[in-house]
Amino acid sequence: MFIVVAAIFILIFTMFKTVMEEMERRDAMLRNATLSSNATLFLSSDFDDAWLTVRVLENVTAAENMTAGDTQKTLLKAKIEPEWSLIRGTFKHVKDENFENFLVMAGVPYLVRSFIVRTTPTIHIQYAYEGDDDYNDLEDHTLAEDYEVGEGRVFQMIITTTTWIKTSVERFRPGFTFMKFDYDGTQSTNTYRFLSPTVLVHEKEKERYSTNIVRSFDQDGFVLTIIDKKTGVWAKRYYKREGEVRA
Repeated sequence: MFIVVAAIFILIFTMFKTVMEEMERRDAMLRNATLSSNATLFLSSDFDDAWLTVRVLENVTAAENMTAGDTQKTLLKAKIEPEWSLIRGTFKHVKDENFENFLVMAGVPYLVRSFIVRTTPTIHIQYAYEGDDDYNDLEDHTLAEDYEVGEGRVFQMIITTTTWIKTSVERFRPGFTFMKFDYDGTQSTNTYRFLSPTVLVHEKEKERYSTNIVRSFDQDGFVLTIIDKKTGVWAKRYYKREGEVRA
């Protein structure tokens, strides 16, 4: 009986110690994010720093910008045609940068986090134009308030993510907002937008935190950058293209 009680006590103590260490680690990262310029440094080589607070598009003119007090708002127009030869295809995860720290900051439990950082997802990206056989009506998607549909063929994208335990499929139309349940069972509001023909931004809004997820494509694959919009804590996941670029 004594051995059982001692074992339970050790287990509870170990769990408590782990939780306290997780909280201390998270607090330290949040302090570092507050005192540093992480929020701008990681994007400075890719985008205008204003992107962190104002959405910026190449095809938006000064006449299409509106100013309200100290906040500049940009009316987005769906004029960008993606560079499909670089965006479509199959991509294999190869490495991460600061990803586990980001999950700690987001409050992801230790066991779940351990599983996530040890998986190597394969991502398949394709698209369908309106009228194609695999084009679906997305009735639960609504046009984002600051987005105006431009001229050109209507298309939607399909991103399939596969790990050894499950396969998930996300179908969306850029510029439209939709709700979904994430891996942790909580609901999020999601909007995808193209900043350029090779840069796709995913805005995810949740009750506890909100993130911007940027996919930057090139000949070799793409880099997925995640930034917490409140703290500036960031992470990167690198994916390598399988096969050659198809025209």
